[in-house]
Amino acid sequence: MLCGWGCRSWTATARDRLEQVCQQTRIATRRWYLPLLEHMPVLQQRCIVLDTPHAQALSRTLLGLPFFVGMSPDQRQRMLDAMEFAMTPHFGTRDP
Repeated sequence: MLCGWGCRSWTATARDRLEQVCQQTRIATRRWYLPLLEHMPVLQQRCIVLDTPHAQALSRTLLGLPFFVGMSPDQRQRMLDAMEFAMTPHFGTRDP
């Protein structure tokens, strides 16, 4: 599956949990906004670096999830099942 849709979690821990469930169920993910532009050495030397709290929050909580033209209902349901499993209290006590 290809990544293309962003899912923002409430916390970095929730994002990490969803990422782990997706890995266990062979669903591709990717982290976006890493590194932030303000942390790239080449830009720090050439640009004014300002505090970007919203971008920093996104970098800790955003996860790219599968989304593409032609995604089947079964593929969408598989993604929803992984998201639901990652958000439930039993996470970590059984396999997804």
